Amino acid sequence: MAWNAIPENPGPGVQGSDIFVSRGDLIACGDANQDGTVTAVDALTALRAAVGTSPCPACRCDADESGTVSASDALTILRAAVGQSVALACAHC
Repeated sequence: MAWNAIPENPGPGVQGSDIFVSRGDLIACGDANQDGTVTAVDALTALRAAVGTSPCPACRCDADESGTVSASDALTILRAAVGQSVALACAHC
């Protein structure tokens, strides 16, 4: 079970609706490496997951909630990382 949590300062590219609390852990859609910030490294991780060379759970890398991690998810995460206004919509972990 997950509960919505709205952080005070979620950072660029992360919206309050994109943060979920589950078993006490904060999980941000797009934050593939779980370092608390959505960056180009997260986009690269999602791209590697899309081509099958690295794992990444859908709740962090499937940014459009399509059911699979694809190159378009990596692009969406990259856009969020550089501050563009995009919607990140991962499934709950």
